Amino acid sequence: PYYSELLKELIDTVPLLASLGRVGREFQEILESRTEYLEADEDLYQDPGEGSLLSAIQSDILNLRDPSGEESSAAQSRGVDPADDSISIHACHGPMREAEVLRDRLVELFERDPSLQARDVVIMTPHVDRYAPFVEAAFASAESGSLPLHVADASARASSELFDAFSRVLEVLRGRLPVSEVMDLLSLACIRERFGLREQDESRIRAWVRSSGIRWGADRAHRKAEGQPDVEQNTWRFGFDRLLLGYAMEDDGQRTFGDVRPHTAVSGTESEALGRAVDFLDTLGALHEGARGLREPEEWAVFMAQVLDRLIASDGETVHQHRQIREAIEGWAEAAREADYQAPLSFAAVLESFASRMEDRRAGGGFLSGGITLCELVPMRTIPFRVVCIMGMDDGAFPRVGRRVSFDLLGRERMLGDRSRRDDDRYLFLEALLSARDHLLITYTGSHWRDNQDLPPSVVIDELLEHAAAGFTFPETETGSGARAHLRFRHPLQSFSPRYFSGVDDRFFSYSESDCRAARALIAPREEPPAFASEALPDLPSGLVEYTVDDLVDFFRNPARHFARNRLGVWLRDDEDQVSVDREPMGVMGLDEWQVGSAILDGLQAGTPDELVAEAIRGQGILPL
Repeated sequence: PYYSELLKELIDTVPLLASLGRVGREFQEILESRTEYLEADEDLYQDPGEGSLLSAIQSDILNLRDPSGEESSAAQSRGVDPADDSISIHACHGPMREAEVLRDRLVELFERDPSLQARDVVIMTPHVDRYAPFVEAAFASAESGSLPLHVADASARASSELFDAFSRVLEVLRGRLPVSEVMDLLSLACIRERFGLREQDESRIRAWVRSSGIRWGADRAHRKAEGQPDVEQNTWRFGFDRLLLGYAMEDDGQRTFGDVRPHTAVSGTESEALGRAVDFLDTLGALHEGARGLREPEEWAVFMAQVLDRLIASDGETVHQHRQIREAIEGWAEAAREADYQAPLSFAAVLESFASRMEDRRAGGGFLSGGITLCELVPMRTIPFRVVCIMGMDDGAFPRVGRRVSFDLLGRERMLGDRSRRDDDRYLFLEALLSARDHLLITYTGSHWRDNQDLPPSVVIDELLEHAAAGFTFPETETGSGARAHLRFRHPLQSFSPRYFSGVDDRFFSYSESDCRAARALIAPREEPPAFASEALPDLPSGLVEYTVDDLVDFFRNPARHFARNRLGVWLRDDEDQVSVDREPMGVMGLDEWQVGSAILDGLQAGTPDELVAEAIRGQGILPL
């Protein structure tokens, strides 16, 4: 009876607590239903007072006061000091701007209050892996002194070089071995070291791969298994056969050896790097072959251990990561044994299951380690801090959506105490609100970086603003009056906006000297830049000019490149995009067209039969199949 009355009073008097505190209410109800209520229970809650907007809202929740109730009139509505910044909500153009704004706010708090230490600040976010790189970059570049930051709760893949490399290897083994993904593996030091390759060898191998005509596929058998023509053209075997043959013999332009034309790109001591690259591709191809078909979980665990041993090196600094990956593999196999699951699985199914297990693993350390703590917004992390910052409070990103499978009985009929991801996140926000002692800083992506369109915040932020607007009177600001105008800040797209340095609105500021110089340059009188060409540009055609759709696409994709080619006659080197790198040629164009024409002309002059000329051109891998 006692709890029923208390629950009714909570719902009727404090809408914010009723909306966010469902998990806590149900836990309290379950706890009291299983324990005997004692009259001698001691209440250990302390009223934070009403010295600031933050503490006043906390006091309302503690004392079950609803400022918008009938007992509160407009005359009794509490006024908020114009200098009160205990709660601030910042709408930014993406995670990087959130990190930059948060950095400047923290620097200002440290300068204002010398007693505030880095260990008194916590930054929480629903997506720590996404925000950690931005926060680390912004805090390291603080020109008034880098802010000490410790990241907790980061996933094993995000915090471990070997975990990331192993995950990427497994993903490559599942695919078609495209050039872009395979070469990205060689950019990882732990894989290069395993085959004795140096960092400078990577760019050399990339050039060999690009010029030898490799696109995707281990060999002709792999192409056939993918439902493609049973040929080796544009496969890894084809390209490295060309490189090895070119090291052994010269290319006269007309001669092939076993339908392969030599590619003389390797000479001298470069052969050592070529041999090590061949060793890497042979190992990768053999493991790719082993990833086909169906196997039992135990066999897949052995296979993944082989992948780890044969492709990824470890030294004294990373040996523990190597051991953790092996433990993760053994744990995955043990879970299959406990479930008594012995049916054959495909590698794609294994990878999906193992990847989810890897994502759940979190690196330890970093929490309460003496600096500013960046951690995941999870239960049991809402320890009282003087400054609590919450990042990534976007609409749809928080509260997070928990999707139930069709056979989950919890979704059919909810009972007291059943877990709900949205209710858990709402309660986490309430805990964070109550844990802040001096300041609560909230950031979210509130404007689109392309068109500056306003984006809504999380629903919990709207509920907090509505609660503040109902019970407090806010001073006038340049953007209007009310809770939203006083508590919410809409920041410019760029950190070097003159708004931060003009002094017109002292609520917007920055400590970056480089951004200040950029802002001054923006408002300074414009000077006519000097001409970049000493001679006049060629005249435009006076008659009718015909443009194709491809011309328009090329112009809008890269106007500067189109101008250089068509007006200046300058053909700058154009790196191939990922699609053209990973796909065999579907037509002859550009430089390939010139090479085919030159080969045909040379063959006609030398009297070489057409069949041999075609074979030599096809041996380069530049003709469509």
